[in-house]
Amino acid sequence: MAFKAATSELGMKRFTFLLRAMVLAVSFLISDASRAAMVTFQASMEAVQEESPVTVAFTVSDFTEVTTFQFTIEWNPAVIQFSSIGDFGLPDLASNDFTVSETPGKLWVSWEDEDLMGETLADESLIFHVNFMPVGGSAGNSTDILFTDDPTPREVSVDLAEADFNSINGHVSVVPEPVNVALGLFAGVFVSSVTLRWISSRRRTQKTT
Repeated sequence: MAFKAATSELGMKRFTFLLRAMVLAVSFLISDASRAAMVTFQASMEAVQEESPVTVAFTVSDFTEVTTFQFTIEWNPAVIQFSSIGDFGLPDLASNDFTVSETPGKLWVSWEDEDLMGETLADESLIFHVNFMPVGGSAGNSTDILFTDDPTPREVSVDLAEADFNSINGHVSVVPEPVNVALGLFAGVFVSSVTLRWISSRRRTQKTT
């Protein structure tokens, strides 16, 4: 009887252990399934001369079965000004999905997959770019290219379920016009050559007199 009792107790302990392990495994699976997906949106970092246009690229990562997204782009209008949008890398994404704010320095976008089946892109895929022009007198200044929530909040959905919106801001630096070193060297050599000829000519003139 004692042996049977011990065996029964051991079996119960094993059963309890297995039951706890199963509960933990199911809990983990449930929490993992309920954990929201995360999609990353990133703006590029650029440097531009004051008289030249600059293109900021907007790329995505972990873009899997994405059905909708929206966000606001913001920058310092005293450094750069909006010019145009292009290079759409998503079906159904077009210029009419973008709105330029009446207040300078803001642009927002709202996109929805037309068939709501979701779109998938490779990491670092371009979804669109925004062209800017530096403002006169802005050489030496810079501005962040920000993902913000005003007026359109950052939102993204995966398979029609809300997902986490992860954003990486970009940056634009307006650099001074570079000094043309080759032109400077040519000018220096030319001036030196002319000066040497003038000196040589003066010496010959002095000898003859």
